[in-house]
Amino acid sequence: MANTHLQSRRQFLKTTASAAGITLLGFHLPTASAGSETFEPNAFLIIEPHGGITVKICQAELGQGISTGLAMALAEELEVPLQQIRYEFAAGDAAYNNRKLSPGEQVTGGSRSVQAFFDTYRRAGASARDMLIRAAAGEWGVPTSQCAVRQGVVVHSETGREARFSDLATSAARLEPPAEPLLKPRSQFRLVGTAAQRIDTREKTDATAVFGIDVKVSDMAHAAIKHAPVVGGDVIEFDATAARKQPGVIEIARLPGAIAVVAEHYWQAAKALESVEVEFSLPATGGPSSNDVEARLTTALNQPEAPVARDGGSARSDIAASKETVEATYRVPYLAHATLEPINATVSTEAGRASVWAPTQAPTRARNAAASALGLAPEQVTVYPTHVGGGFGVKGRSDVVTEAALLSRAVGRPVKVIWSREEDMQQDFYRPAYAAQLKAVLSEQGKPAALQARISGSGPINYFRPDLIKNGVDPISTRDLVDLWYDIEKRHVETVEVAPPVRVGFWRSTGASQNVFFAESFIDECAHASSTDPVELRRQLLKHDPRSLAVLNLAVEKAGWGQNAPDTAHGIAFFASPRWKCRVALVAELAKRGNAFVPSRMVCAADIGLAVNPAIARDQLEGAIIFGLTAALYGEITVADGAVQQSNYHDYPMLRMAQTPAIETYLIEGESEPGSVGEIGVPAVAPALANALFAATGRRERSLPLRNFSA
Repeated sequence: MANTHLQSRRQFLKTTASAAGITLLGFHLPTASAGSETFEPNAFLIIEPHGGITVKICQAELGQGISTGLAMALAEELEVPLQQIRYEFAAGDAAYNNRKLSPGEQVTGGSRSVQAFFDTYRRAGASARDMLIRAAAGEWGVPTSQCAVRQGVVVHSETGREARFSDLATSAARLEPPAEPLLKPRSQFRLVGTAAQRIDTREKTDATAVFGIDVKVSDMAHAAIKHAPVVGGDVIEFDATAARKQPGVIEIARLPGAIAVVAEHYWQAAKALESVEVEFSLPATGGPSSNDVEARLTTALNQPEAPVARDGGSARSDIAASKETVEATYRVPYLAHATLEPINATVSTEAGRASVWAPTQAPTRARNAAASALGLAPEQVTVYPTHVGGGFGVKGRSDVVTEAALLSRAVGRPVKVIWSREEDMQQDFYRPAYAAQLKAVLSEQGKPAALQARISGSGPINYFRPDLIKNGVDPISTRDLVDLWYDIEKRHVETVEVAPPVRVGFWRSTGASQNVFFAESFIDECAHASSTDPVELRRQLLKHDPRSLAVLNLAVEKAGWGQNAPDTAHGIAFFASPRWKCRVALVAELAKRGNAFVPSRMVCAADIGLAVNPAIARDQLEGAIIFGLTAALYGEITVADGAVQQSNYHDYPMLRMAQTPAIETYLIEGESEPGSVGEIGVPAVAPALANALFAATGRRERSLPLRNFSA
C-alpha cells in the first residue's frame, strides 16, 4: 500500500545525467555506515532491510495508472515481480523534474509521464541490479558474468547459490552506481507489455488511498473561501459579525480577491461563510458576456490580415482564385475541468519551515507558491503529493496553496482549504473558446489541393509561458493545424489572439481538443463536397504513413463501416500527433431511438508505440472517450457581465452511465518507443459524433456542444 500521507524526508546529494543529456538519475553518495542496511541506489528506489522494495513515483497519480506503469519499467530491469513492489509519491529533488515538459519543474501534464520517465525508471532498476550483482559476486568471490537476478533473488549460475536483496544491501551500498547501466533489449521484456494488475487497486477499492481532500494533520483547521465573481475583482469591504457567532469559527480573513472563514470543521466554515456580507469590486463596464466573446472571435476571423503560423506557399492565392471552394466556420466554447475532487490543499507552517499536502500536478509550483506567500526559501518548504481525484490540467495551479499557507500563518495551525463545488466551477482556468474558419480548393480527384485555416481565441500560454509567443503566434494552440497529419502540401495557417473574459488554462489534450474538431469536421465536408466516402478520402491523404493507414483501417473494420444496421449511422475522425507519438482513429455510431439519434457505440483504434501496460492503455482510451463525450454533448461555460454562470453539475452536466455508449478499443503494437495515451482519446470524439450526425440527418453541426440530435 502506498504511503501517501506523511513520508520520510530523504535528501539526494548527487545527480548524474545519461549520455543523451535528457534523463537524469539522482544518486546518493555511497555510504558504508555500519548497521545501515537500507539500500537506496538512486532517487527512485529503496530496498528496506526486511527486503521490501519501494519505488518512488515522481509523476502525479491522476487515476491514469502511472504508478503501475513506472513501477513496471523499474521492476522489469530489477528483475522482480511487480507484486513485490510498493510505491510512494516523490517530491523534492531535481531528478524528478519533467524535462520533456518543463525542464525546471516536477510537473505532470501533456501526457508526457511515460515519454519522460520510462527510460529513467528502467535505468534506476538496471543500476540497482548491477550493484546487487557486483555485491553478491564480491561476497562469493566469483565473476559477475556468472551472476544474475531472477525473481528478486541474486543467483550464481554455476553453484545455484542465492542471496536476497536485503542480505546484499550493506555491501551494495558501498559500491559506485554504474555510469551507464546495461538495459535489457526489448525482446527480453517479461513484464513490460503485459496487462499486469495495477498496484494501487486495493487501496483504491478499500478507501485507504489518500487524496488531498482526505489529508489529516494533527490540530488541523479547515477553511472555506468565496472569491470575487469576476477576474480582477477584489474585496472592498465585508461584515463578518454574524459569521463570528457561528459554532467552531476560528477566524475570518481577507485574502487577495477573496474572503475566507477558518473553523474547526469544513462544514462549520462553509456554513459561516454563507453569513458573511461581502462587497467585491467589479470592472466599471460590468464585464463582457458570451455574446461579446462570440462577436470578438468573429471579427478576428474576418480581419484582412493575421499572424502566420504556417506559410502555405500559394495556398491563399489558389483559394482566392478558385471559383469553387469548400468553406466552413466552427466554434467551441469555454469548458471547465469539473474534477470530482475539488481544488484543495493543506499547509502547516512552523518556525522557518512549511509543509504542504496537495493533490497537485506540479509539486515545484506548490513549493514555490508556499515559499513566496510565507517569505521562505523554496528549500524550507516540503511538499507531500497525494493521489489526485481528477486533474486534466487544472491541478497544476497553486493559488489554493498560497491561500492555505496564508491562513495557516494567520491562525498558527495547519489549515486545509477546500473550494466548494461552486467555487471550483466558477474560478477555473477554462479550456479556451475558439472560432475557426477553414477554406479549401479541391483537386479533380476530390482531395484538398490547398487548405487555409484561421483560428481566433487565446490559449493558456498567454498566462503561463507568454515568452513562447513569437510574432503573435501561439505555437501550442496552432500546432495541430500546423502539423496536420494529412498529405496536403499547400497549407496556410493563421491565428488571431482575442483576449478572454475568464482565465484559460491547459485542458485535456490542450489545443488538439478544438483543432481536431475543426480539421476533421472540415475534411468530412470536403469528402461530401466531392462525393467521396469520408474513409476513402482519409486513406488517400494518409498514403504517406502506413502506420496511420493501419490504424484507420482497423477502426473502420471493427466498426463495420459501410455495413450499417437499419436506423444507424457512422462518423469517422482521425488524429495523429508527433509530440505524443500516437495515431488514433475513432468511429462514432448513432442509433435512432424514438425521434432522436443517440450515441450507441464508439470504436477506437490506436497506435501508441510500445504499450507498457496494454490494459491500462485501453482503460485510459475509454476514459478519454467518455470525457470527450461529456464535452461534445454537454460542455459549455457561459459568461454574463464577466461572471461564469454555471455552478455545479446540475447546469454543467456529466455523461451518466446510462447514457454511455458501448466503447471498444483496439491497440496496434508499435515497434517504436512508448507514446502517450492519457489525452489522445479526447480530440477525435466531437468530430466523429458531428460527422455521424451529418450521416444520419444531413445536418452539419459546426458548433459545440452538439445539441440537435432529432431524427
